[in-house]
Amino acid sequence: MNNISLIYLLQLAWKRIWLLIIAMVVFAVAAFGYCKFFATKRYSATSSIIVTNGGVVNTDEEDYDSTINSADLSASLSLSNTVTELLKTRKVYDAFVAEYGEKYDIESGAVLKGMASVARRENTNPFIDITFTSTDGEKAKEIANDFAVFSCKYIVDDYFKRAEIVPADEAKYASLVYPRTLFTTGVAGVAGIVVMYLIVFIFDALNQTIRGEEEFAVKFDIPIIGLVPDFTDTEIIDSYYSKRGGYGSVRK
Repeated sequence: MNNISLIYLLQLAWKRIWLLIIAMVVFAVAAFGYCKFFATKRYSATSSIIVTNGGVVNTDEEDYDSTINSADLSASLSLSNTVTELLKTRKVYDAFVAEYGEKYDIESGAVLKGMASVARRENTNPFIDITFTSTDGEKAKEIANDFAVFSCKYIVDDYFKRAEIVPADEAKYASLVYPRTLFTTGVAGVAGIVVMYLIVFIFDALNQTIRGEEEFAVKFDIPIIGLVPDFTDTEIIDSYYSKRGGYGSVRK
């Protein structure tokens, strides 16, 4: 094969369209079956806390100013970054397990930390989202809510005495995050088409037989001047000279 054109690739796909469809169905059904009957389901629940330096949320009545001080807001945003990093350290999870480990049957802070994900909601506000993932959706939700309350008190008591860190949004439910059945099934179907097409392409590339003038024109950039007729199904007429005189013919 000297060169490969888009037309050739499309024609090859069309000639083997049933193989591609069968491969797509087989891969998709296998992925769907795995997601429904074999995959371990995992659920995530998210709670959030809000972090301020005390000047944004807490104000003394004597010093109250209706306008939020930009310096306090900037300090709160900076503090949010620090608290986010603190919530990623092992120490806070060990402290949580010491208090709640028996309730959730968790013996190690490392195990709990592996279930958690902490991130700023946006860089322009002081909210921090705390997500816990578990095979038990109700457990993930309860841990997320308890951890939000616990971490606020823990960080204020141990690190920032004057900060105001309180729970903001409670986890109302846990969402299924794995497996994503429809997405996985779709990806598997596409993968089946790709795999089967590669197999078909390889076998076709190894087959050097030219099957007709159209395939010749597609594979090679050479003009076709003429064709050798195929006499396989053509009737052959033999002529003979009769003893009675004259010529006759017989079909074979």
